[in-house]
Amino acid sequence: MSKRLLILGGTQFVGRHLAECALDRGHEVTLFHRGKTGKGLLAGANEVFGDRDGGLGALKGRHFDWVLDTCGYVPRVVGQAVEQLQDQADHYLFVSTVSVYGSFAKAGLQEGDEVARIDDPETETVDGRTYGALKALCEEKVLQVFGERALIPRPGIVAGPYDPTDRFTYWVRRMSQPGPVLAPLPQEQPIQLIDARDLAAWMVNQVEAGTTGIFNTAGPEGRETFASMLAACQAGVGQHPELAWAAKETLDKHAVAAGSDLPLWLPDADHAGVFQVRSTKARAMGLACRELSETARDTWQWVQTWSKDRVCKVGIPSEREATVHAS
Repeated sequence: MSKRLLILGGTQFVGRHLAECALDRGHEVTLFHRGKTGKGLLAGANEVFGDRDGGLGALKGRHFDWVLDTCGYVPRVVGQAVEQLQDQADHYLFVSTVSVYGSFAKAGLQEGDEVARIDDPETETVDGRTYGALKALCEEKVLQVFGERALIPRPGIVAGPYDPTDRFTYWVRRMSQPGPVLAPLPQEQPIQLIDARDLAAWMVNQVEAGTTGIFNTAGPEGRETFASMLAACQAGVGQHPELAWAAKETLDKHAVAAGSDLPLWLPDADHAGVFQVRSTKARAMGLACRELSETARDTWQWVQTWSKDRVCKVGIPSEREATVHAS
C-alpha cells in the first residue's frame, strides 16, 4: 500500500537514495529542502522549499504517514520538527548514527549500550567531539514526542555513490591510479561498511511494515578487513596496482594521519569497536548487504562523472605518498 512520505532533505547521499527507493516502490514522496542543491532532481517527487530551522510552516495543512528525517544534527532543530509535525504525521524515522555510543573500546556494541554525553549540550557546533552526543540528544527529542511511533536506525560508516565524505571513495579512486598504493597495517583490521542503497532499502521496508524502535544498521559483522576492502576496490575499478603496506611506526614517522590521510584506518585501541558493531536486530528484520566490490564498482562509475578539477576531500596527496614510499 502506498505511503505518504515526507523526507526532510532527500537530495544528498542517504536521503537521495532513500527518496529514489521510495519512489521506485510507488510511494508518494514529498521532499522538504532549501532548494539550493538538487532542485528538481527526482522526477515524481513533490517539493516544498524552506529551511527546516524555523521554516516548517510551509508544510502546514499536510498530513503524512511517515516523516523521514535524514538531516538532523542539532537537538534544537530536530525538536522543532517533531513538535511541529507531531499531529501531521503518524510516524517519524530519524536517521541517527552508531557514533551515539559513548565508547568504542569494545567490540559488539548493541542498541542498549550507553550513549555519549557532552558537558555543553546546548552547543550547535557539530564536529568530531560533539557529533555523536548531539545525535543522541536528537534521538531523545524524537522519542519524547513520537515515542512508540518512532523508528531510529543507527548506521555505521555508509558508502556508495554520492558519498560526500569521500572516505571509501578515496580508496576506489586511488585504485584507478598507478601504484604503489600506500596502505596501513595491519591488513586484518576489521572494516564494516554499508552501501547507502542497502540502508535505504531496509528503511523503506520498515516503513512499509510499520516497524518502530532503535536499530543498529551497520555493515556485515566480521566480513571485511582492510585488505579485503582494498581488494574489493581493485575489483570494482578493474585495476590492481601494487599495495605498499606500511606499519604504524613508519606512517607516524611521516606524520601520516589516520582517518584523513588514510581514510578508514583506525589504529587507536579506543576505536577498536567502530567496525565491529552488532546489527543483529536489523538483520533479523531483513537488513541485507551487497558485496563490497559492487559498491566499489558503482562508486567508481559515479567518480567518473566528476568534473576534472574535483578531488577527494580526504586522502594523502601524491607527493607525500611518494615520500613515504621513498623512505
